[in-house]
Amino acid sequence: MYPVYLLGFVEFSPTPEPEDDREDEEQPQPQPQQFDGPARRKKLVPKPKTIVHSAPSHNGIPAFVAYSVPADTPDNADMTPLRPAYAYVFYDTSPGALNLGRAKDLARSIFDGNKNNRNGLPERIEVFAIPLPPPSETRSLYPAEELGLDLVLSQESPWYARITKRVSQDPQDAHCLQNAAACINHYEREVQSRLAIPDRAEALSWYLPEGFGDFYYTRHIIIVDRLEDEPKNPPGPTRWQDTLAWTHTLPSEQRNPDINRAERADSSSYGRGLMVSWRLRDQDEDEDEDDEAPPLIWGKVAFEMLGKSALIFSRYGVNILYEHFIPNGVFDFEREKARERGADDGVDLPMQTRPFARLYRRAGSPA
Repeated sequence: MYPVYLLGFVEFSPTPEPEDDREDEEQPQPQPQQFDGPARRKKLVPKPKTIVHSAPSHNGIPAFVAYSVPADTPDNADMTPLRPAYAYVFYDTSPGALNLGRAKDLARSIFDGNKNNRNGLPERIEVFAIPLPPPSETRSLYPAEELGLDLVLSQESPWYARITKRVSQDPQDAHCLQNAAACINHYEREVQSRLAIPDRAEALSWYLPEGFGDFYYTRHIIIVDRLEDEPKNPPGPTRWQDTLAWTHTLPSEQRNPDINRAERADSSSYGRGLMVSWRLRDQDEDEDEDDEAPPLIWGKVAFEMLGKSALIFSRYGVNILYEHFIPNGVFDFEREKARERGADDGVDLPMQTRPFARLYRRAGSPA
């Protein structure tokens, strides 16, 4: 018996008969279970792994590339279809640039340590090793011919005199310009050399595209002109290989890349970088000469802030390469021009606007 509550009175209803005792009703029969085999397991996508190997170099200087591939990729696989078309390019011009394993270690450390600062689209990190002299502590004047600006800018340009005058009396600025000019000259020739690779798929996998996140400049590189293998007064036993990933744990006032960036770069215990930009996009012909952007700029950044200051800025626009630049034929246009010219015929002075910038805009992407 079980109680039934109705208007506050308790009544008892008869206990229902067990179902098995109801002979007049047909009882459902148990159905045999079907076993087609073991339950299907969800197919897991293998996590990517970072690979680092040598990269092309038109003049034979050490070059390495880092990018990710599926974890089950054999070491002897053809990497051409797996190599991303977008690249961030670094130059190590520090005195120890040719130390055994330095360029390879630098490429891996930058790639693995800055995953959160990049776009997430397929991309690679390339490092070229060109050791150059450190800044002089005794010289105060630098003649124009020692600055190397004529490698990248015509002496007839009004900017040539302006830039050389500004940096010739500052050893630090002279050092930065010497590094920038040498690396730009190499980079421009490397771009042409790779575009002239006969196989299109291979040429695309080694493409050095322009940067799309900057409204003024189309080309960008990062120069590491100082790298301390044994940090001085570090906050703990941290090596430079580890610093690229720990900017997120810094106090906010130190994490902000705009606070005393140049001073922090010069005093960094780990090293210093130069963010270099050149090749202006099309400018208004009616624009006043004094308002024109200079054809070449650079800025100092502490080595441990490369991700926050450089890569996080450059990542915007990576999708333009894959969604517009390649499908709309700009890569093929560049490649055809390079093949017509020949990789060994030299390059134009790079402080010029490229003719296919207009082609890019006609393709429908923002300038």
